[in-house]
Amino acid sequence: MKFEIKNRWDGELIFKLECKSLKICLEEAIKAKADLGDADLRGADLRDAYLHGAYLRGADLGGADLRGADLGGKVKIQKTPLQILGLLWDIIVFDTHLKIGCEFHTIKEWSEFNDDTIKNMDTRALGFWKESKSFILDFCKANRRG
Repeated sequence: MKFEIKNRWDGELIFKLECKSLKICLEEAIKAKADLGDADLRGADLRDAYLHGAYLRGADLGGADLRGADLGGKVKIQKTPLQILGLLWDIIVFDTHLKIGCEFHTIKEWSEFNDDTIKNMDTRALGFWKESKSFILDFCKANRRG
């Protein structure tokens, strides 16, 4: 079966492969160092996928099943990741980690970052974090993450 990964905005082909599943196609795209930023992965069954090293900034993972996926190192996903969209940066909440834009850290680390650490992430980060920190961390807590 032929699987294709396309850009979520313009439908342009990013990667294609004859294989058994989209999960295998995605893993091969990662091995090939394909730029998967803005990839349309909505609803994809990516359970137990090996995603270490994947560049997924801006990818649409809405409805994707990422349970058991390996993001590299000791990060394992058991619960379906949650997304918060429409803010300055898209946010993905994992079991114990939080991805805001391209920054990926444990929820505990996010809660303990000082202003200088946040400011060094992006020129707009400190204002965003001061405005959104409580909401984001409360969201994590309410969903039993962290």
